[in-house]
Amino acid sequence: MASRRTGRFFELLISGVALWLLWPPGAAAQDYPPITASDFNLDYAESTVSGSSRIIGMGGAFAALAEGVAAFPQNPASLSRRTSYSTDWFDYDIALDWLIPGVGADLDLDNSGLPGLSEGSFTFVLGGLGLQFGRFGAGVYFRGRNYDLSASGAGGVAEAFRFTLLEVDLGVSYEIVPGALYLGAGFAGAFLDAQRQVGTGSGDFEKLVGFQSSFLRLGMLVCIPESGLSFGSSFAYPAALSRTEGEAEAVAGRHLPRQVLRPWEMTLGASYRHGWGSAPEDRRFLRGALDLLLLGPTQDAVTVQGFLLQLRQRAGERPSIGVRLGAESEVISNRLQLRAGSYLEPARRSDSWGRLHLTAGADLRLFRLMWDWKLSFAVDFASRYSNLCLGVGFWH
Repeated sequence: MASRRTGRFFELLISGVALWLLWPPGAAAQDYPPITASDFNLDYAESTVSGSSRIIGMGGAFAALAEGVAAFPQNPASLSRRTSYSTDWFDYDIALDWLIPGVGADLDLDNSGLPGLSEGSFTFVLGGLGLQFGRFGAGVYFRGRNYDLSASGAGGVAEAFRFTLLEVDLGVSYEIVPGALYLGAGFAGAFLDAQRQVGTGSGDFEKLVGFQSSFLRLGMLVCIPESGLSFGSSFAYPAALSRTEGEAEAVAGRHLPRQVLRPWEMTLGASYRHGWGSAPEDRRFLRGALDLLLLGPTQDAVTVQGFLLQLRQRAGERPSIGVRLGAESEVISNRLQLRAGSYLEPARRSDSWGRLHLTAGADLRLFRLMWDWKLSFAVDFASRYSNLCLGVGFWH
């Protein structure tokens, strides 16, 4: 009887997840008035997960894991945390990832419920360098997004345009109590540029309008030695990207915002690791992590999808909350690591409950050529959204 009830429970759970993932959008273009002037702000909230294949595979639950320079945006305290294989006084970490959003006629970037983007293409590149000197760590990390599209320019002739959103973080961290307490801080610059292609080369673009601002990140990591438990928290201050270059009110047929508003962001996380190999060569482990994400409100702002479609869809009218959950395990010692996760994307619209995502990822050790190399990948699926991350790196 108990087994039947358990089976029935999982049937209902899977049905509920499928219904949530496939639930039709709750908004239509005709529900919102068109944008006819640059009298609005743009809500720029990090509601979907971006980062390395490990971070995406874990569903973004990384505030308490906080390892490597790729974790810098999740928790600046990661810059001084040493991994188990880092034993020298000086060490470094390099990260470079390429994300491939599921561009298509039904792509919904921020759970707007609006019709999908039928034109243009996206590129999303992330990377960084971390340096560790004893108990001190420092690093730089960047996240760049490009949206390329064609639109009518002067005289009705089709021209190529590009919207570029770039964040660059510089930070430091210190291991206050060896193996137990880490504090970190970062200074971030955020930039939004609208450009027009003026030549045949891939880099021949002329900047028409530029927005920029800066903000601070703070992070803390607490580890309980010998227990496998760790707790992390981070806070990013709000930022308002204001125009610093150009006077055009519209680019590529799209009215530009007065400001691009990045809300404050708070993350609280916990992680537990269980290892069961007694021999040094047996590296198998199981780790779970849970994060709670809080995003602040923005004033008189519209969704990203609404801006691209030029529809006045309000966003950020109230704080929003998200939950992130992930697990990873080295299922084949010194060869294969697998990850799975899920997260509830915070709802930036007042008429939405958020969007559920399912994630997965893996690291596969390949061969040794001066170093041990690995192939990494991760996927992120949700209703009208997908993201693929591919990478090659070092196996430790």
